[in-house]
Amino acid sequence: MRQYPIEIVTIAVAAGYSYRGKHTDAERGQFAMRTLTSAEFVAGRGIVGDRYLDHGDDDGRQISFLAMEVYEALQQAVAHPNPRPGPEVLRRNVIVRGVDLRALIDQEFLIGDCVFHGVEHCSPCWAMDREYAPGALKALVGRGGLRARITRGGSLRIGPNTLRTSVVFDAADAAAPLR
Repeated sequence: MRQYPIEIVTIAVAAGYSYRGKHTDAERGQFAMRTLTSAEFVAGRGIVGDRYLDHGDDDGRQISFLAMEVYEALQQAVAHPNPRPGPEVLRRNVIVRGVDLRALIDQEFLIGDCVFHGVEHCSPCWAMDREYAPGALKALVGRGGLRARITRGGSLRIGPNTLRTSVVFDAADAAAPLR
């Protein structure tokens, strides 16, 4: 297995769904993402305290990742009124720096004690334009993050960490400019 230095920038959970089929201002934002310094990840179930814990299906919603480099490129590509929100506004659970998440689709990878299996690209939705700024959805197409399953649980904490995987990738790919 190869090892790559990464940073866990943010861990965030939400107690419920704010956007499932909800397109009106009155219905949105009921369950904001709450940032944590550490979290427990439960194999086959999800993150303790998150809306997808025990979701019941096998579609990879146990955890979602986003590259911080993508969020930083979004800040450059799409104007946002100040103050800019943190990356958790994009409703991904773990924001990491130093990894091209696209390379982890259909791959096993380890961070800390936890083992994950990349399931699919986490497509951005219309809520990105509402939560970040108009134009965010278009800018994030193909760069929305990674959905994964938790195959071995454990705990993670924000800060420096190591990603272990058999995948060979160039971490600079994570910082590729948004279209």
